[in-house]
Amino acid sequence: MRGGGRRTLGAAAAAAALVGAAVVMGAPAASATSLANSSSATSAASATPAASATAATSNTVATSNTAATSATGSTARQDAFARARRATARYRDITKAVGFTELRDAAGIACIDDPAGGMGVHFVNGSRLDKVLDPALPEVLVYQPQADGSMRLGALEYVILAKDWTNAFPPELFGRDFEYMPGQDEADPNRYGLDAFWELHAWLWTTNPSGAFEDWNPRVTCP
Repeated sequence: MRGGGRRTLGAAAAAAALVGAAVVMGAPAASATSLANSSSATSAASATPAASATAATSNTVATSNTAATSATGSTARQDAFARARRATARYRDITKAVGFTELRDAAGIACIDDPAGGMGVHFVNGSRLDKVLDPALPEVLVYQPQADGSMRLGALEYVILAKDWTNAFPPELFGRDFEYMPGQDEADPNRYGLDAFWELHAWLWTTNPSGAFEDWNPRVTCP
């Protein structure tokens, strides 16, 4: 950092000035040189422990702050997970998913899969498609059809329409950014024939080996 004020000579510079004074006064050059060397050595000896202690303290504080920030973020995410699970536990029984309606893509397909894996059948609650993103209020429930014809809740999906998100950065929940799904007037539009939206899958009710926030789950298949 730059600043004003008077300049102060360091120990080595002061010793050099003393060398010049000694020569002018006729003092032996060897004595003056010894004084300079002695002063420099003293300065280095005193500065080294202080500098090392300062650097060590600074590194310790930086490491502690980083660890604290990471721990805080992890705790916040776990708390959000717990809230989401508590709020959606009742939806494991699909008959309790009142207000949610099955969504089909533009081709009329309900169970969505891909070579990368599957998602399942999406049930949307249109009343939640607003400007609010809350871990306890997912806009979509994603169920996987079972061999016996039942439906198993696997993922929660959080959705906000692009027109309702006016920030320059993506929406975020659980410390993860949402993925943008282009509208019908854009390149590579979404398969549902819908306007552009942002979405995030959270596989809180079944394991996804690809990751808890990945769209496709290799363990999910459609009949």
